[in-house]
Amino acid sequence: MSRVVKNVETGEVLVICKGADSSILPRSISLDPFVESSIETFANQGYRTLTFGYRNLKNDMIDVLTQNEIESGLTLFASTGVEDLL
Repeated sequence: MSRVVKNVETGEVLVICKGADSSILPRSISLDPFVESSIETFANQGYRTLTFGYRNLKNDMIDVLTQNEIESGLTLFASTGVEDLL
């Protein structure tokens, strides 16, 4: 799932994506080693992982890029581990 957000004070536009590591990692160009090790730790403990990435966009890029293009070139910045009790 992705959201495009704009800071009204600075005009900065970001796309923020969240999803399983299997869908976010291939779209990422910058991986924080700590986040990567957290994903592995969570998976080894049996947790479902949810990862988050972002990308800066220019205002004029939003209307010309496809969804796949917008959701590529992400910087991975966080990961969570969720216990699935079902």
